[in-house]
Amino acid sequence: MPQQIYEQSTERYFDTQTLHVIAVMQVVERKETRLMAISYDEFPHHIEIVTIHPIKRNQIINRVKAQRWIEQ
Repeated sequence: MPQQIYEQSTERYFDTQTLHVIAVMQVVERKETRLMAISYDEFPHHIEIVTIHPIKRNQIINRVKAQRWIEQ
């Protein structure tokens, strides 16, 4: 699932606190549709996924408003 989110997500942010890139996408998990976020770092020849977790739309909105996340 993390690779799918990385490759298919059209919603991306830069986290100014952790300096990771964030990709967000709706996925079906256990017959439920939920929003999932991955944090990752990009290198010239590979990416490293740091974490994956569910996230609520309100959390995204609040982080953008607080300028913690910058839309890319």
